Amino acid sequence: MTRLSSYFSLIKFKVSEQWCWYFLLAILFVPTFTDYGKLVVNFYRVWICIPVLICIRWKDFNPFMKDRFVQLFLLLTAWFALSLLWSDSDKINNMAAKMLATLALLFLIFNISRYQLERFRKLDYYYVLAALILLSAVYYKWGVIDTRLPDVIFGVFDNRNPIAWFSSSAAIISFFHVLHARNRIHLLLFSISFLLLASATLSLSSRGALLGLLAGMIIVAFSKVDSLKSFFVYFSISLIAFLTVITVIELYYSDYFSSLIERADSHRFEIYANAITRITESPSTLFFGHGIAASPRNMVGETVINNWHSIYINATFYGGIIALVLLLVCLLKRPYEIIIKKSKISSWDAVVLGMMVTLQFDGHRIYEYPGGLLFVLTIPMFVANILASSNKKLNMKTKENV
Repeated sequence: MTRLSSYFSLIKFKVSEQWCWYFLLAILFVPTFTDYGKLVVNFYRVWICIPVLICIRWKDFNPFMKDRFVQLFLLLTAWFALSLLWSDSDKINNMAAKMLATLALLFLIFNISRYQLERFRKLDYYYVLAALILLSAVYYKWGVIDTRLPDVIFGVFDNRNPIAWFSSSAAIISFFHVLHARNRIHLLLFSISFLLLASATLSLSSRGALLGLLAGMIIVAFSKVDSLKSFFVYFSISLIAFLTVITVIELYYSDYFSSLIERADSHRFEIYANAITRITESPSTLFFGHGIAASPRNMVGETVINNWHSIYINATFYGGIIALVLLLVCLLKRPYEIIIKKSKISSWDAVVLGMMVTLQFDGHRIYEYPGGLLFVLTIPMFVANILASSNKKLNMKTKENV
């Protein structure tokens, strides 16, 4: 019995302190290498989330629960978990599992920040590489990276929008490193990455992803501003970079911008009108929502729409105004610290702020298995907050030792 206990303690140590980094890399890269979506989901649930949950130690759990962002996200998750009680759906167990898996991911990221901090600080490099691999895999499979891609495109990336979000997010990170380059090789590699990723985003014609990319680039430019002169310099660089990519796309696709205009609002206003009708059915649905596992299915003409195409409207539909407020608190914690407390902005902060713009017009739940929202919002939000918290603690320790 003692030997078994010692063996289990060793496994806990390995998972929590040594393997945690490789687990997160697997979450990033496995979905970009295989187009077998079911395999990716089962890998995530069985080989990542379950070991992390089983191997939780009190020495990690206690500081985890004391982290302010963790507390906020747990409050949001607790509210959505409570909403399972009034969800009229046959997917209650599935949603509960997704929420538990998301918490396992948050705990995994927290452990990496404690035991693998130097590697954790370079996670954005791997994120960019994962996005480039995904685009390469999609191109290898279909021969194109544009609006001609069919559904389902590649495993858990079921349509071109999640791929556009991912390429947009990675482009923002690349642009961040272009402006914060440490040497010429660093500058060259991230410049090439930015051009490839931004071109892919434009080619996929996801207008939400384009807005998010532009917003993220502007935020990155502001992160370098320390005077009026520097503002104009970095804003000009951002504008030139964005216009360069647009020019390249227009040369290859002469009808690109006219096609964006022809698509008009893509029935968004009809979808939003349907959502408002459902949300305001009664005071209870307005404040408490329909429940996280409820079906958002609605009709636009003769077309069945399976979500409300806005992460904020979806949150309100599922959890009411209470859920929307809690979600916004989680999302705006870092902007508050950056603006009010003068916290240093990271590449992950720029991604989250950019995706907050993108997902105003698209997106579904933040509790998902690998792909889509998990890659472009949930993981970046977790990393941005946990990394900022870790850096703050490290700086405090450094000051105490001086």
